[in-house]
Amino acid sequence: MSKGKPIIIMQPGPLHLFWTTGVFYFWSLKDDFDFVLIVPDNYQENSQFAKLLSIDSIRHVEYFPVRGRFLKHFYYNRKFKTLLQKYHPKYLLIHNCSYFENQYLLYWTQKICPDIVHYMFQNGRMSLMWKDDFAARRAMQIERLIKKIFLLHHYPQFAAKIVDIWNMISFIFNYKLMPLLTIKETFNPPVNVLTGEFDKESIIRLSTANNNYLLAYLDNEIYMYKFFGFSNIIKIEHPMKKTASEVFSFLYGDFIEKNIILILPSCGFTSRLIKNGWSANDVITHVAGRWCEAIQALLEKFPGFALKAKLHPSSYDDPVWNSIMNKLKNKFPLLIIIPPQEIAEWHIAQSRVIVGDVSSTLWWASLYGGKIVISLDIFGYPGGDEMRFYSEQIEYITNIDSLKTLIMQNKCCKSVNNDVTEVISDVLKLPY
Repeated sequence: MSKGKPIIIMQPGPLHLFWTTGVFYFWSLKDDFDFVLIVPDNYQENSQFAKLLSIDSIRHVEYFPVRGRFLKHFYYNRKFKTLLQKYHPKYLLIHNCSYFENQYLLYWTQKICPDIVHYMFQNGRMSLMWKDDFAARRAMQIERLIKKIFLLHHYPQFAAKIVDIWNMISFIFNYKLMPLLTIKETFNPPVNVLTGEFDKESIIRLSTANNNYLLAYLDNEIYMYKFFGFSNIIKIEHPMKKTASEVFSFLYGDFIEKNIILILPSCGFTSRLIKNGWSANDVITHVAGRWCEAIQALLEKFPGFALKAKLHPSSYDDPVWNSIMNKLKNKFPLLIIIPPQEIAEWHIAQSRVIVGDVSSTLWWASLYGGKIVISLDIFGYPGGDEMRFYSEQIEYITNIDSLKTLIMQNKCCKSVNNDVTEVISDVLKLPY
């Protein structure tokens, strides 16, 4: 176990986004730094993550609980303080500043290691249509509530009001009441992660601190960060560009790209159709029908290609999406359905054609490079046109005829000079 290198405390966020971004930051920096990882407890169940634990650069993994309304607050407060006192990290590498577990870590970092350099890294696609993104999340909450209390099926507006009240209570409980009990202060996060509302003062406070930086990748997304008030942004190349092959070889062994069309739908958008008055059966028939038309056109354009599909991890128990996938399987018997919990990025690396709607996996595939990446805005989803802002990297399609006649191109993101290893290894190079 290495003990001579400076230490990074890293909080990489949800497991599926660890495979999107976090693992590649770790891999890029593991030769120069030791790591203390702070991760949700479901990481313990993942066999690929278990393989990483054999790497000497990992000094400690703290699995924090995501359940337990009261006790987890006391856990975060006590444990994060202890970790900072024990390891005295040189850097904090964190996926977000707005969840309350992030707030506890930032609070104790400021108290114990006030001079630490803090990097927040973009671990997924930055929404360019912010209100639509949170409207989809809210619609999913409403749909889940109605499934639990069927009587609310007849009162969708009342269900929506319950969701809004619950989100308000949750915010007050987790960011005001519980912190008052644990640290005698309250939290003011940059973003209310339940509603999408921004706290400009908190953002300005973060952006003007000398030792806080935000790492991002694309100009259009950096523009949105600046629009919301972030100013301490460093544009870098996503570390996956240089490390993906090594990471996947370590996790799975050697692999080669194959003639595969990979279908990757988003979650949340079907819920918005239902919230807008569609029945579940109508949504299933409509979305499955449009996907069948698109898949047929893709198979004609790419004859002989294998066909695979994978749902978003949050859709694994969604009866609407499971019904849609069953219809696709009946129409295309050779379609391989990938379990939702598998790592999407691994399957993207092996495939030549990546197709979705507004899925962040399209963003990742375009950053990876060398792929034909297609966004289908053919379903009538509110906010389904967001990928038009990525036309330099992704083929944005609004009708099946355009898909049939499209001259496919391997669009690639422009290269960026800043490499994460160089940025974090030498703080004196940063643009103060």
